[in-house]
Amino acid sequence: MNNNDHDFCFNNKFYGYQKPAMPINRAMKFGDGIFETMRIIDGKVRYFDLHIKRLYAGLDMLRMNYNLQKINEIKVCIDQLIARNEIQAGGVIRLTVFRAGAGRYSPESNQISYVIESEGLKANHFELNSKGLNIGVAESVEIIPGHYSAIKSLNALPYVMASIEKKESINDDLLLLNPQRNIVEATASNVFLVQDRCIYTPPVEDGCISGIGRHLLMRHAQKLGLKIAEKSINIKDLETANEILLTNAIKGIEWVSSFKRRRYFNKCAKILLNSLNQIH
Repeated sequence: MNNNDHDFCFNNKFYGYQKPAMPINRAMKFGDGIFETMRIIDGKVRYFDLHIKRLYAGLDMLRMNYNLQKINEIKVCIDQLIARNEIQAGGVIRLTVFRAGAGRYSPESNQISYVIESEGLKANHFELNSKGLNIGVAESVEIIPGHYSAIKSLNALPYVMASIEKKESINDDLLLLNPQRNIVEATASNVFLVQDRCIYTPPVEDGCISGIGRHLLMRHAQKLGLKIAEKSINIKDLETANEILLTNAIKGIEWVSSFKRRRYFNKCAKILLNSLNQIH
């Protein structure tokens, strides 16, 4: 988040960025937490129930204690922060939840603390990129599938390093592979291929994050009667794909125009994005 003139919320109290209020904590020391990035449309968080469902799953996996009262408190604080920062149209909320208390690797508590940040956006709906993305493959990063690979952990180093590699390349985004050389995801998005009148996306078992945008695209594709399936995807599959779509909760859908010499279309991307914008 870059809005340094905006307030933020730390454990049900609001602060300005000019007045640092964050103590040293386990998020900073150990990356001991998870986060959710949520889209604001018309001044309200969209798909909050999906984000909270994923948050529950992540907190359970990390053995952090929470209750309905705490989650309701977070929801109220999100609404208050949006109002305080005068976000009346489009925007983004980042919710970071981490293990409270002291301790080294062995924590002294499993209670949670949280930070909520907000940022306004010009667009008040999902917009398809007018120019298709040129993508490549990350060479410096490999995603290792495992027990925690599907959650949005604060340990985001693979995505940071892949994003640095992207900035140093001629590509708009990079695909991340696992040790089996299957495509896992992009630097900040899940990946879908349109091939032989079917939409395919890697299963979470291959190492991808269980993205909200991924969930929404699959749900809307099914509602539209489009065939969709999870399967492992490799680089050769890109050679026969008609479309490549990148999805996340903030941008919705981005379409890819090229990978090496291969060119792609965006017919399916337009249909799905239109569906996303019609049903919030």
